[in-house]
Amino acid sequence: MYFSGDYLLLNPTWDAEQSPWKAKLVQDLLEKHQIVFDKLSEIGCGAGQILVKLAKIYPAKIFVGFDISPQAHELAKVFESENLQFKLCDFVNGSDDKQEVVICADVFEHVDDYLGFLRSLSKKSRYTVFHIPLDISMIGVLIPEIILKTRRKVGHLHYFNRATAEATLETCGYKIIDSQITAGCLEFPDQGALGRTLWLIRKVCHYVSPSFAALLLGGFSLLVLAEST
Repeated sequence: MYFSGDYLLLNPTWDAEQSPWKAKLVQDLLEKHQIVFDKLSEIGCGAGQILVKLAKIYPAKIFVGFDISPQAHELAKVFESENLQFKLCDFVNGSDDKQEVVICADVFEHVDDYLGFLRSLSKKSRYTVFHIPLDISMIGVLIPEIILKTRRKVGHLHYFNRATAEATLETCGYKIIDSQITAGCLEFPDQGALGRTLWLIRKVCHYVSPSFAALLLGGFSLLVLAEST
């Protein structure tokens, strides 16, 4: 779907509206742990808007975005600047670049061989910032159509909760420095009466416990800062 253009037809904005929020998450995480870098790359950058935002925040740094989709590359390359470049390239298999910091946001759940992908990626950067959808939830188990809808619309092939996501990274050669639940479902709620009701339920549960809300209701993600071992 990423080569044929089907993904773009189903997701015409390529979720660019969420990118400033994700960029702020990355910025806060890197600054919290005082991660210093001269160059930062994003794998599976899509329309490139996370890097567009970060390139403005850090104008003295170099940013490179990689994606395998020609449609995504067309959307991203118009935003290239003096410190920002986009490449139509499979970074893991087609690039010899070694990175200080890599962003891998909402990516490896789409990859057939996600374990091989993660193991290869771990050899190409010191630090990686992951953003991982937590599709496994109690409501998703009870109503499988929720997960199948996500599979059809955005191409998720693998599904995680917090425990399995963290275990996967550790298995593939990463030491987790920090992990936290993110609430994209509260920042970008579904529309309509049902969507507003679900937003309110998620909001209350998130206030009580973000981890519990993610496990019960889904719609949340996991932000991870990991170091390659």
